[in-house]
Amino acid sequence: MERIITVGIDAGDVRGSDNRAIQLAVDALGAAGGMVEILPGRYTCYDAVRLSGGVRLRGSGAETVLVNCQGFCSALAIDADYGQYKVTPADASGFAVGMRIYVGDDRSGGWTDSTASIERIEDGVLHIDRHLMMDYAMSRNATVSNAGALISVIDATDIAVENLAIDGQRTTHQQAGGCRVGAIYMNHVSRVRLADLVVRDFAGDGISFQITRDVSVSNVSVTGCSNYGIHPGTGSAGVRMNDCQFDDNDVGGFFLCWRVQEGRFERLRCRGNGQFGISIGHKDTDNEFADCQLVGNGKYALVFRQETETNGAHRNTWRNCQFAGSETAVYVPGHTYENVFDHCAIGQEGTEAMVLLPDVRRFAFRACAWTGSIRDESGPDAGHQGLAKNG
Repeated sequence: MERIITVGIDAGDVRGSDNRAIQLAVDALGAAGGMVEILPGRYTCYDAVRLSGGVRLRGSGAETVLVNCQGFCSALAIDADYGQYKVTPADASGFAVGMRIYVGDDRSGGWTDSTASIERIEDGVLHIDRHLMMDYAMSRNATVSNAGALISVIDATDIAVENLAIDGQRTTHQQAGGCRVGAIYMNHVSRVRLADLVVRDFAGDGISFQITRDVSVSNVSVTGCSNYGIHPGTGSAGVRMNDCQFDDNDVGGFFLCWRVQEGRFERLRCRGNGQFGISIGHKDTDNEFADCQLVGNGKYALVFRQETETNGAHRNTWRNCQFAGSETAVYVPGHTYENVFDHCAIGQEGTEAMVLLPDVRRFAFRACAWTGSIRDESGPDAGHQGLAKNG
């Protein structure tokens, strides 16, 4: 029988109103795993709730809200170097023991930013639980902030996060990059289920998962984040996603980073995002998209990224999808090969329905409905099927 530990503000096995109470319950489950049930209330996260293998974290629906703490950021008083377990901010007043930190400068980004948690503070110096990933220089505007995930899963299997909401409080926080941080962040995980979640207003990516296998995302809404709604990548095989909305995020709804392969994405909606609905590129191959609506996004509904011949987003299928309400509905640079659009509605009056640039090859269009112009620069030997008939 599954062991269940309840967490509540005024009731439950563990009582408290912040991440520490939830973490106590997670840690109490131990290696055997089980479920932590979070009772209704608003729980402030100064650091991530860190989930271990075999744990199911379940809230009480919209009444369970993990709320980001007030953001704080300081310039560095001393350069912070690779391998150090300490950081010296010019102003340490907004930091506390047990709080997460995020360190970067003008040269860092992606995997070269650093995240950690504060173990102690002495004479304004933050002593942290893991070493820094590179050198961060005052001359390059290095900063340390308390940006970071509210839920984190690292090196674990058989995890579920269900039936709760996350409020990122983005207006107070410095933005964090999606390779290291998301409101929900996962790295090197397998067999994970995210279901019945609302993520809103995070300064970065709403959900980011990197180096994963068999992640399932179902009935999840991500809105109002300052970068992407959802960001799988760095090798994410076998993602299954259905009945999700990624709306009104500043940059994009759904960003498939590097090597998202053999995924199945059904009934997704990407609406009102600043630049694109879906972006797909480096070795993002052999994925299937069905019954998706990419409507009313900024420049592109669907944008493929420029890649080399062996690294393009090849062999993806788009079935019964709608691409409309953007300057260009579908934009495809080279090298991108063998994508299939089956019974899709592409474009709207007064816009570019599709742009195919040189080195795009062997696209197939089956019973698609076109509105707007088609610009095909891929050349007479591109080997497309159905473009002229339907265009």
